[in-house]
Amino acid sequence: MVYLDYSATTPCDERVLQVYVDTIRAQFANPNSGHRLGLETRANYLTQTQSIAALLNMEESEVVLTSGATEANNLAIRGVVAEKGAHALTTPYEHPSVIACFSSLQKKGIEVEFVPTDANGVVDIQAMRQLIRENTYLVSIGAVNSEIGIAQDLDAVKDVLTAYPSVLFHSDITQALGKLPLPKRMPDLVSLSAHKIYGLKGSGALLKPKGLRLERILAGGHGLSAFRPGTPDLPQAVMLNKAIALSLALFSERYKYIERLNRELREQVALIIGVHINSPRGSLPHILNLSLPPYESSKLRDYLSLEEIYVSTQTACSGDAPFSEGVLRLTGDPALASSSIRISLSHLTTSREINIFLEALRKLVRQ
Repeated sequence: MVYLDYSATTPCDERVLQVYVDTIRAQFANPNSGHRLGLETRANYLTQTQSIAALLNMEESEVVLTSGATEANNLAIRGVVAEKGAHALTTPYEHPSVIACFSSLQKKGIEVEFVPTDANGVVDIQAMRQLIRENTYLVSIGAVNSEIGIAQDLDAVKDVLTAYPSVLFHSDITQALGKLPLPKRMPDLVSLSAHKIYGLKGSGALLKPKGLRLERILAGGHGLSAFRPGTPDLPQAVMLNKAIALSLALFSERYKYIERLNRELREQVALIIGVHINSPRGSLPHILNLSLPPYESSKLRDYLSLEEIYVSTQTACSGDAPFSEGVLRLTGDPALASSSIRISLSHLTTSREINIFLEALRKLVRQ
């Protein structure tokens, strides 16, 4: 088996799984309970969330644990209170959950504008500055596009927004966490997911300023968080804390290895007649998006799957859309968009696996 779909999900690290299981066994009490066991669990839960904030250099932020980045994006974008007619900025390369959130806001009278990007999909910082108005209240720009690997300069965005203290800056850092250095100054609101950093599925977080009020998107009783009802999940908090800590600690050595794999892959793919590389130079090395027209994306995926090589056609949250919106917007070529596949790499990927994939691609071209 050759797994090249690490941007869709990652296997759980045994160290992460172990702390999760240990916590389930040792501290199972409800953190909302008032007895000693509940209070001990509550104290540990708060310790874990404070540690998560510290790891991300967001010590002054509140951590709201969620079911994943999609829920975190919803809470951040739909939860920020804004009057009808207010103005928000985002990019066309955002995760489907972000695009869907802004679509729902438009129906409520919020004006949403896309920030212009250059030929590589990178935000035009000066154009963004010119789009900010007196009634702009939110800018949402993800750190890395999940289909193509376009990496945005969050520090440059933050530098601009420093002059506009009333404008909140949100970023979904799911595809960047543990893969790129943290920004020097973090956005105001940050969404992330555990299963993209070798943690468990169904777990994520939103980090937000402590004084910022959000409208609930879920109804329920009061718990430790004023913004997400339900029983706080201590094992989830311990697991997420461990996954983030490991991803940051091991970032440098993993990045160098994956960068080398990406370079080898690019060099070899460029020699295969008919294959087009969509990911621009300078994009995240963990993702390489390719097209092989006239083959349809789903046909390429299925062909590789029969060879026990597993890739994606686009971000998993896009479902079975017939073409990649991101590739179409970046290249302007419908043929490339409808024949694209995403190769996503990990420190677990081997050169042998890359060679097996390349040989399968060559075999297809020869047919």
